[in-house]
Amino acid sequence: MRQGSRLPGVASLRLVSSGGAGVTPAFAERAASTLGCVVKRTYGSTEAPTITTWQPGDDAALARSVRWAADGFSGNCGSMMSQASLQVRGPELFVRYLSAPQTDAAFTDDGWFRTGDIGALDGEWLTIIGRLKDIIIRGGENIAVAEVESVLEAHPLVRQAVALGVPHELLGEQVVAFVVLGTGAAFDLESCRSWFESQVLRSSRLMNEWWWSTTCP
Repeated sequence: MRQGSRLPGVASLRLVSSGGAGVTPAFAERAASTLGCVVKRTYGSTEAPTITTWQPGDDAALARSVRWAADGFSGNCGSMMSQASLQVRGPELFVRYLSAPQTDAAFTDDGWFRTGDIGALDGEWLTIIGRLKDIIIRGGENIAVAEVESVLEAHPLVRQAVALGVPHELLGEQVVAFVVLGTGAAFDLESCRSWFESQVLRSSRLMNEWWWSTTCP
């Protein structure tokens, strides 16, 4: 993006509704400056596309929060500012998955959809805290922490590994690992990448950073 200069061919563009873990206040500000329009934040999923939204004129610092029930959705999210599993229902909610067992697991007995997200509600603002499952969302792709750790610990030089996601400006999150090696072992980042490739894992699973440790929590 060419910050501060509007791109040609978008003179009629008035509003961009963006979503995903990578939408930070800085991203929204740069996009608005470059495109010359309002860039707002919307929270949803494939199953429930528009659960809540960030209204034009709202504080840019709240770009990773969204106004609650903006599209007629209602939800269960615990008391004010308590963290709880987020469940929703409303007019845009999908009907079901193709798999009946998957559908049964996704809905409560009284029809609430389990989003899998953890949220905190403060008045009319909902902030998404994280996921119930240990998932790293890198560039929109879900990466299971357990998968990364399992591959790392399968290497003969690695005694123990802990993987986690850390914030990344463009991708939302990137993969970082803490590892404990056997005595005298030498296992660097390039060795790690080669090992992951040998296990036929996609490049998104590869470590972006690598930290040595004598113990893991």
